[in-house]
Amino acid sequence: MRLILGGKLTGFHPDAKRGAVEVKLAGPTRIDTLLGELGIPVKEARVLMLNHKKAFLDSLVKPGDRLGIFPPELAFNLYVALELAHNDEESKGEG
Repeated sequence: MRLILGGKLTGFHPDAKRGAVEVKLAGPTRIDTLLGELGIPVKEARVLMLNHKKAFLDSLVKPGDRLGIFPPELAFNLYVALELAHNDEESKGEG
């Protein structure tokens, strides 16, 4: 599974500041369980993106997935960016 940590969360994995890191999973794992294994407090994981879609603490991550975890200070910027991208895709479909 490829893991992307944003902002201050990069401090929870030694290679996260260089970009996405590979995390080995034995099988499907709940995101909240993975957070515990990585030592990331749940309250610090404000935005969860699994395979480019919104995820939740009880979402399952499987080998081969891509998971982004972002802290509260980046949440607003991410929500705005996602909303703009969504609106842009809708306007392209109307043309």
